[in-house]
Amino acid sequence: MDEICLVTPVLAGCADAAREFLGRLDGDSRADYQRSEQRLGISKEVWFLASGPRDVSLVAYIETAGFAHSLQAFAASRDTFDVWFKHQLLHVSGVDLNEPSEMTLPELLSSYRDTPPGHPVGSPIGLSW
Repeated sequence: MDEICLVTPVLAGCADAAREFLGRLDGDSRADYQRSEQRLGISKEVWFLASGPRDVSLVAYIETAGFAHSLQAFAASRDTFDVWFKHQLLHVSGVDLNEPSEMTLPELLSSYRDTPPGHPVGSPIGLSW
């Protein structure tokens, strides 16, 4: 299981639009979001809006059996929800997931998970634009 930290900038003046976009994932777009995540093999995805001293970022935590496959499938997808999601993310962050650019991985400093003995632990991966 891959554990992903995805960090994207929020363009100036787009924090409210980011809130609205991602809020729809728990609202009227929930069923489409769930269908997309299941199709892509994503078992968990959590989004945060983080405010720093100079900028605002979107931070996502994602669990998937194979991040490279999930990202490739999402980038190639022409599913109506996926196209909408990628357009919204591009609008608020400038990140185009139709053609993901090379990403800089944040340095993983620590990871803890309460797991039963003998249970495999995933490999955390961090991504940042």
